Amino acid sequence: MTPYGDYRLQPGSEVVLWQQVGSIRTAKPLLALNVTSPRKTAVLAGEGLWGWRLEEYALTDKQEVVDELIQKVIQLISVKEDRRKLRVYPIRNEFVAGEKVIFETELYNDIYERLYDKPVRLEISDEKGVTRSFNYTPTAANSRFEISRLPEGAYRFKASVTLNDKAEQSSGQFVVRDLQLEALNTTADHGMLRQLAQQTGGQFFTASQTDELVRKLTTQSHPARLTSTEEMNELINWRWLFFVVLTLAAIEWGLRKFYGGY
Repeated sequence: MTPYGDYRLQPGSEVVLWQQVGSIRTAKPLLALNVTSPRKTAVLAGEGLWGWRLEEYALTDKQEVVDELIQKVIQLISVKEDRRKLRVYPIRNEFVAGEKVIFETELYNDIYERLYDKPVRLEISDEKGVTRSFNYTPTAANSRFEISRLPEGAYRFKASVTLNDKAEQSSGQFVVRDLQLEALNTTADHGMLRQLAQQTGGQFFTASQTDELVRKLTTQSHPARLTSTEEMNELINWRWLFFVVLTLAAIEWGLRKFYGGY
């Protein structure tokens, strides 16, 4: 049931359903959407929508079409659309020290088609104001960028790219935490210690077996000590090698001169 009258649509509106009288389709909108304005709106110029669900169920024993129509209209006008052409964000808000910090990169053109192969500049600043700069190019095969060995702390990042002679930016923040595995469990795991002793050819002693431990350490034979030294010597310090090369060069020059090479 729709009221009789004239309907005027705002600029940018799109008609989803038109009014129809019997088999005659009119030029009057029944369901219209406007998603171009800051506040998205949907207008249903009528009442008795519940009757559509009853009619659909009577014909098909289902109510999927009407429910899907209402659901998608509500989703369209309620979702907050992201109009940014550059979107750079970490895959998580928190990382553990020692693991790679991974950024996902999305680039779009004016009609929001995915773009690739555009150089992106990424700047990361820590709490002390120290800035690290990176340059990378996302591709269709790999749109992620990884950074290793970031110390513990809170970070802010800013990514920038030039699209159609216009600078696009994206920013955010993330945290790197120092996870101390020893602090997670402060109770000695005797079962694990016994297992390590068996796997490495050692022995396990409890606190009540201190005397046995001392006797074991004092009576067993000590392994022979192995020592090694390592020395770095630059090639330029090998003077004899210089004279060898010089001699070979002189011999080659003499042979070429003797046989008329030049």
